[in-house]
Amino acid sequence: MLQRVQHKYPAVRTFHTDIVSLALASTSLDAIFMNGMYGNIADKPAACGNAARMLRSGGRLVVSHPEGRAFVDQLRATSDLFIESLPTKEEFELLLEPLDLKVIAYRDEPKLYLMVARKS
Repeated sequence: MLQRVQHKYPAVRTFHTDIVSLALASTSLDAIFMNGMYGNIADKPAACGNAARMLRSGGRLVVSHPEGRAFVDQLRATSDLFIESLPTKEEFELLLEPLDLKVIAYRDEPKLYLMVARKS
């Protein structure tokens, strides 16, 4: 997926790494996309804290899964991998508010999970 993004949008920087340890400069990013992987993050407060640190004022944090919550919960039930359920809107608000991130969009549909937060 990252190769497709790099090919189609060469100006976009992509990283395949643990976001907790990603050491980009503070306030250096306009957007951070976490697609299809949020449930695999072991330390979500640290991951979101580092994302908030790297985002500019007005920047967006996007957490999505193209198959939705039910798919993630099915993986949890049938896999030995570390996978947690996707957060509710209220859970995200509690996590992100202290980081100056406000949830501005949230969709939890059968085939789409999407949360967008904006940094103050």
